[in-house]
Amino acid sequence: MPPSNATRPAAAVAASGPQRLDRLAGTISPRDSQGHNPKQDGLYVASDIKRFRRTKVQITSIRNAIEVVLAGDNPQTVRQVLYALTVRGVIKKAEIEYQRTVIRLLTDMREAGIIPFHWIADNTRWMRKPTTFVGLDACLKNTAKFYRRDLWSVMPVYIEVWCEKDALAGVLMEETEPYDVPLMVSRGYASISFLHSAAMVIEAKGKPAYIYHFGDLDPSGQDAARDIEAKLRRYAPKAEIHFERVAVTRGRVLCSSTISSSAVRLGMT
Repeated sequence: MPPSNATRPAAAVAASGPQRLDRLAGTISPRDSQGHNPKQDGLYVASDIKRFRRTKVQITSIRNAIEVVLAGDNPQTVRQVLYALTVRGVIKKAEIEYQRTVIRLLTDMREAGIIPFHWIADNTRWMRKPTTFVGLDACLKNTAKFYRRDLWSVMPVYIEVWCEKDALAGVLMEETEPYDVPLMVSRGYASISFLHSAAMVIEAKGKPAYIYHFGDLDPSGQDAARDIEAKLRRYAPKAEIHFERVAVTRGRVLCSSTISSSAVRLGMT
């Protein structure tokens, strides 16, 4: 059996005639059908992979949808805008849409003055600086402005709300902040450091703890919730923990689908 190209010397391979086109990589082998070497000739061989490009009308439609989403509720993170557009059927829930559509359009729209910069929040970066004042009077006024009494200290139970995604924290915080309920953002699978410190707080309260978790219905989201519950119980063995996965649950999805179907039949969409 004659040796394959992989085992033959390079000179023998080159002398054996033209090599086949590598369609996947978008390049051709050392010699084409005319015997030329494209690298030596300085030729560029285009890839056969076709990329989807939207029309100007489609881009304008997405821009308009972004304006509607943010005008109705702001500020939002870029990821929140992606989810809002996905729910409305404007774009698909895909990382390429996040990177090449949402981020790009939000950048263009803000720099062009179409939407204000403060409509988009970036919760992943922040400034670290001690709180300082121009004088004692200013310090006392600031303290009085932000003083809140801890009403939960005299309650018979302790409550926390856990959220899987940082993008949803802004929405949930609008509900938890007025009631002084801690909002814990795990960002998927929480680190054991974060879970251990949370468990220590729960155990130190010395009262029943009610944990309400908001996460995705996919296998990863469900398993992340299971992991959080298991580790909180492990790191706070003396605490009485009541863990409930509030959303997203299969029952809520089925209920939402039923309502949507009814709205379509009634012509309400």
